[in-house]
Amino acid sequence: MTKTFTALLLVAFAMVASVSSFTPSAAFSPRSSSTAMSMSEDSKKSATTNELVIDENFENVELERLLGKRRLKKKMRRYKTQLNEKIRNGDVVQDDNGDWVPKEG
Repeated sequence: MTKTFTALLLVAFAMVASVSSFTPSAAFSPRSSSTAMSMSEDSKKSATTNELVIDENFENVELERLLGKRRLKKKMRRYKTQLNEKIRNGDVVQDDNGDWVPKEG
């Protein structure tokens, strides 16, 4: 009887553990109104009038959370590779600020 009881207890524990792994985590819980995908105040005001809203205010957008850290790292690596290739080819030059700009002429 104790072997059967122990086996049932282990099965019940395994079921509880597997079910709890599929519950939504804090990453999917509702957040406050200041999320990365929220609209600016001007856009919220005009959104109530049923007109097309194009939000152009991206000051407080957290790109890392919005796009993902891996994706941003890949984009930066790709940009750096393309810039290095342009530097080797002589397509870009440094300006007074140290920024790389397209070569004129």
